[in-house]
Amino acid sequence: MLACVRFSWVESTECEVESSTRSDGTKVYRVKGKLFFATALRFHTHFTPEADPAKVELLFENPLMDYSAADALARVKGLYEAQEKELDVKELDNPGDGAPEAKPAPAPIEMVVQARVKNGGD
Repeated sequence: MLACVRFSWVESTECEVESSTRSDGTKVYRVKGKLFFATALRFHTHFTPEADPAKVELLFENPLMDYSAADALARVKGLYEAQEKELDVKELDNPGDGAPEAKPAPAPIEMVVQARVKNGGD
């Protein structure tokens, strides 16, 4: 039991969100680490929807780990929709032979997020 708690604690401290702005004005948030139940609760605090431009991209280096991660993503997406801003969610795909490429989030994740947003978020 303690090993599970320790694992969750260690992994939760390794989730970081870095931001940058592209030349076209798009704000890009890059999530490093795993988004799962131990990191999901405070995930939305990494974003500033009211100050961000109209187009925002969210890149995940790792796939979402569980339903609480999809729920946290839905909350963030809802914050951007409330500001009438576009949030494009993508996963980084690294084929191993060069720089990673961004690809759209998998359909099941998008379906969970969209359903959660439509039902009122929080």
